[in-house]
Order: sequence, then structure tokens, then C-alpha cells
Amino acid sequence: MKKIILYVLCIITVIVSSAVFGTAEDWRASVSALRDEIIACNLQLSGASSQDEWVEEYLPLSVGSGAEWYVLALNGRNGSDYTACRNTLKEKMDSTAAKVTRQKYALAWLAAGGDIQEASSVLAQTIGKQGLMSWIYGLHLMNNGAEAEGQTAKEVVEYLLDKQFADGGWALMGAASDTDVTAMALQALAPYYHRDDRVKKAVDKAIVRLSEMQDADGGYKGFGKPNPESAAQVWIALSSLGIDALQDARFMKSGSTLLEAIAAYKLEDGSYAHAFGGASNVMATVQALMAYTAYLEMLDGNDGIYLIEKNEAGKPAVIWGYKQIGTITVAMSVLAVIAVLLVLKKKSFKNYAAAVVAAALIIGVIWTVDIQKPDDYYVATMSEDKKITGTVTLEILCDTIKDSGEKHVPSNGVILEKTKFEISENETVYDVLLKAAKKHKIHLQSSGARGMVYLLGIGNISEYDFGDLSGWIYFVNGESYAESCDGYILTDGDEVVWRYTCELGNDLK
Repeated sequence: MKKIILYVLCIITVIVSSAVFGTAEDWRASVSALRDEIIACNLQLSGASSQDEWVEEYLPLSVGSGAEWYVLALNGRNGSDYTACRNTLKEKMDSTAAKVTRQKYALAWLAAGGDIQEASSVLAQTIGKQGLMSWIYGLHLMNNGAEAEGQTAKEVVEYLLDKQFADGGWALMGAASDTDVTAMALQALAPYYHRDDRVKKAVDKAIVRLSEMQDADGGYKGFGKPNPESAAQVWIALSSLGIDALQDARFMKSGSTLLEAIAAYKLEDGSYAHAFGGASNVMATVQALMAYTAYLEMLDGNDGIYLIEKNEAGKPAVIWGYKQIGTITVAMSVLAVIAVLLVLKKKSFKNYAAAVVAAALIIGVIWTVDIQKPDDYYVATMSEDKKITGTVTLEILCDTIKDSGEKHVPSNGVILEKTKFEISENETVYDVLLKAAKKHKIHLQSSGARGMVYLLGIGNISEYDFGDLSGWIYFVNGESYAESCDGYILTDGDEVVWRYTCELGNDLK
């Protein structure tokens, strides 16, 4: 009996060791494969024959429509020539009015090999000029060496800490923490985590809050709807702080991690949707790429993805996924049962055999259910053929802006005259705005392209550009709604108007 028990314990030890250590690099391989799929998808869509060709010839054409994030994510890793990207980014930095957008271009400019003087010039003109996000992205630029006269990184850090809510997070409006904004604040504060006690205390509190906000499937919601972008932002923040989100128990919910949550939105071509069953979305795809890249950088011992200069590669971390955690839990439970049986002096072989068989069955289920490879398990489907259900009209006005002197502000206050657009089932106010932007080449900016979009700018006119109470409001049939623009579903005959307000809507009455 003692020999049998000894054999059982050895087998369990082997199983546990294999589960924990034998597959540690599988997580790295899985994330790397998902990242490579996104690159391959872009090559196929562009028609480029190589990554170099894509970066050098096609990526510059999409700067302003998501390509800047690819530049930041790639950060010169593939050795391609980023000259064309750099030239386009310079043009965008010079011609774009939106302050935060210029800061994002400046970060990508640095990643593309641009000089720090240009980034410093952008920083000096934008820091703190467009609400909380201009402080966050301004700090990113400072973290990379950009300087603004009369403003120090310490002062910006103090400002961000003072804006933290009592519950631990940050938001652009209201009094409740927002997932994306909280994560983005942590990304900017990450370099100070280990050298400023006040930052550490604030960040630790925010991490607790983000853990509390995580859903049972490992993902996150934005404005009440699940989306991969919010999960990606959290993963980037954790990786920037050196926290392994795939093994940290605080960010494992019901056996699911951020990896499964994001991969659930993956489409067959390797791109990502920002809603379950939705179409391919540029921001969802590139933010997934950034999350994967940030995680791989963390494994290599590098600093956050927003720090352009990387450290020398460090020793990869050992990664425990939910399969490993589940195996350990079962194995420990079996050992506990065997210990109890020994204490009770139960000598029947059946008792021990039953415990081992039960454990083997449970472990078998854990490892045969295909969750470890979400890129194979979760394959979103979508219909290419959408039935037209009606037409709506869209109008975009900024007539409340008086005598601005800005070239991008139309003198008659009309960005888009009343125009008809066809709609299909379940299309929203935001869907129609996207159609208009694509057809009429109108610049759009939203806060992270969440499942529930918050619109920051149209036609290079952004919130806070014309006062602390300025921003965009949409109306449907003459009525404004608190519901997010990609949550309001349109019907045949609806009349949609986007209007810019300088007085929180009081000037539109």
C-alpha cells in the first residue's frame, strides 16, 4: 500500500511539474502567434509582399487612421525604413489642431526615429490644453525626453495623482472610474512606480479597482458594453508595471484571463472586431497588437511599450495560465484527500484509486477543453451581405464657433450638409458617422473606439478646443440622448445631426 501511495504521489508531482513548467513558453508562443497574425492580415489587405514593403509603402498612407499606433507598436523592431512614416507624421503634427492627437503623432514620430526637438515643440503647445488626456499623453512624451518650458514631469505626475477618484481610478467625466482612462493613466505613471511612494500607493489602489471592474470572462466593458480595446488597455498598463496579467490571480476570473477576453473578438483573417460578431475594426485590431507587444516586451524584461528606448532583454518570466492553476488546484486537492485517508488509516486501495481517477478525469477535462488556444477556439463570424433597411440623413455643424480664425473651422459652420445614407439592421448613429467620414474624408477621433464610443473630435475640431465646456453632441429627430452614439440604433427616416457646443449644450437651445 505504501508503494502504491508513493507511486501516486510521484505521478501527481510529475503532472503538476509538467503543467506548470513544461508549458510556460506556450503562452509566449501563443501571444507571439496572435501578434504575427495581425501583421500577416495587414500584409494581405495591403497587398504588400513583405513587412518591409508594408511599413515603407503602405503604412504611411494610413497615418491618422490607425497607422500611427502600428508605428508605436513596431517601434523599429523589424529594421524597416520608417522615413515615409516619419514624413507623414511630421505633416500630421503640423496640420492637426486637436492637442491630444498631436501628442499621439509625436509619440509615433519618436518611435519612427524622429528627433526629440519636434516632440518637445508639440509638448510645449499641447500639455494640459485638452483635458486629462493631454496631461496623460504629455507625460508619455516627457517620459521619452521631451521638455516643455515651465512644466516638469513631477508636476504632471502630481496633477494626475490629484485627479484620481476615491475609488482608485480616473475618468474624463463624471465621478465613477472609467476602465480605459484608468489604464491609460497607469501607463503614463508606470515609470515612477518604483521610485515614488505616492505614485506606488495610487497605482496599487488603481490596480485593485481594475481587478474589481474585470468581468467573469476576463474582459472589460466600456460604457456598459464588452469590448477588446478596454481589456487591451488594462493589459498594456499591467505589462508596463511589470505585472504578468496571465499569472496574477487578481486578473483571472473564473479561469479566464485578458488573453481569452481579447482573443474572443478575433476574426478569421487575424483582425479583431470591437463587438462580438461585428466587423473588423482598425482600432480593436491595433490595440490588440499593442497589448500583445506590451506583454512580450514585459517578458523580455523591457519597460512599457510607450517608452521608446528599450532596456536590454531580461530573463523571461515563468507564466502560469489557468490550465496550470487548475491543475495545481486539483493536484493539491488530491494530495489533501490522500493525507486525510492516511490519517484515518484507510487501507482500501479503492479509496486511493477513486481519488486519483477523479483527479485524472478533472485534469483531463482542463487540458482537453480548447481554451488555452483562444485563437483556435474563438472564431468570430460575420455576414458580408447586409440587407438595407432604410435611409437616414446626417448633418454635421459647428456654427457655435465664432470668429475662431482657425483654417479647419468652416466659415459657414457646416462640416457636412444634410446627406442621405443607407442603413442596415442594427446600425447606429456612430456607424453612419463612420460612413460619412470615409466617404467625405472627414477626420474623426474617439476615446479608444470602445464598444460604447465617446466621440472626441470631428473635422479636427475636438472637445475643449473652444473652452472647458466644449464638445460634440448628437441629435436624432431633434432630440439629444445620453446614450452613447454607437448604442443608439437608427430606423428608417431618422434625421441625425452632430453639433459642436461651446457651452455644454446651452448654446444649442
